[in-house]
Amino acid sequence: MDNPDALAQVLGTTELLCSILGHLSQGDLLRVQRVSQSWRSLIKNAPNLRASTFTGQGPSQRVLSKVPQLNTFVIGRLRWCPSLEMALVNTSQFHSVGTDPTLQAMAYEHASWRDQYLTWPPVAKLSIIHGTISQEEPSLADLVVTSRQNDNQQPAHEEEEDESSESDSETPPYVLYIEEFPHNSGRECQGISVLDMIYALRLHYLKFEHSLKFYLRPAFETPRGGEILARIKKYPRELMVDVTVLNF
Repeated sequence: MDNPDALAQVLGTTELLCSILGHLSQGDLLRVQRVSQSWRSLIKNAPNLRASTFTGQGPSQRVLSKVPQLNTFVIGRLRWCPSLEMALVNTSQFHSVGTDPTLQAMAYEHASWRDQYLTWPPVAKLSIIHGTISQEEPSLADLVVTSRQNDNQQPAHEEEEDESSESDSETPPYVLYIEEFPHNSGRECQGISVLDMIYALRLHYLKFEHSLKFYLRPAFETPRGGEILARIKKYPRELMVDVTVLNF
């Protein structure tokens, strides 16, 4: 487009700009947020871009009609350690961030991943198993991360089914509510975020450190240890993820 006035008109028209940006990948959208504050606000809040940015107001849990998509772009780039305080996650305090230039953007205090949902549409309940660790440690409780709003919206017959399924299990799950996490203090939770999952994994680790540290600690002692590999196992309105820590 040779005419600068026409280019400015296109880029200045919200509907046209949203349509153009809708063809970009998640990584490209995160990068072009740096163009200006207005672009950043548009990308974070435009309805047609929410599925790519994993931000904004999601559809009601009661009307979900498709399988949520896991935020693999962020999950695949995180380096973390469950024994670290949340304020130190992906900062220079974690050694692998400093040794890998591609991770420095993730370590930024206001990095966009900290505001992103784990899935799109957002889910209000997440069940986590630790892969082969759970097979080796049958007494290890699965982790369930949920929202109190999800409990309030759940029909009575579903609650009964949940209770019966839990009673059949030898070890009841370790249940955490996202509204009780410090980083969610004073805010309305619309779904489970990436940060919620990281914080819940930390609490789960501290609770069952006697079982988990034998398997997880070696991974975090390597220069680039601590990448999360998350594989979806099954759905309905809740998400079940098999979490494995990759060792480099």
